[in-house]
Amino acid sequence: MAEYENVLMDRAGTDDRVGIITLNRPEKLNALSQELLYDFDAALHDMEADHTIRVIVVKGAGRAFSAGYDLTPSQKTGADAVVRRHRGVDDKGRRLLMGIRTGMQQITDIHMYFWNMAKVTIAQVHGYAVAGGCEMAMMADLVVAADDAQLGHPGLRG
Repeated sequence: MAEYENVLMDRAGTDDRVGIITLNRPEKLNALSQELLYDFDAALHDMEADHTIRVIVVKGAGRAFSAGYDLTPSQKTGADAVVRRHRGVDDKGRRLLMGIRTGMQQITDIHMYFWNMAKVTIAQVHGYAVAGGCEMAMMADLVVAADDAQLGHPGLRG
């Protein structure tokens, strides 16, 4: 199996027919960074291509499934200025905004690939599964939640 920096891949079950993808950033409660999402997408494609795997289980390492998107400020400069003065966006700002839009589309593409997989997918949720982590869990065919699971999305609050 391929190896990735931000996800672990394993097999379980009779004849190794269950593929397991573990989100592996426990120090950040498996916050979904761009790198983790790319590794997750590649691992999904690897398991989809493996005809011996029948079921894919996604889980989180450590205390949580996923605390959502990694909101650590980008090292790129100018993002705050573009947000504050969106009316007078210069070429650099337009490129930044296009990059943000492109990033959102890439996340959507990864989620939709997970949603549309031909294989059975299961999210094994424990601890937090909030915001992007909740979105990811909801893309699976089945969610199995531990007693300590806390699922939520800020957009759903009244």
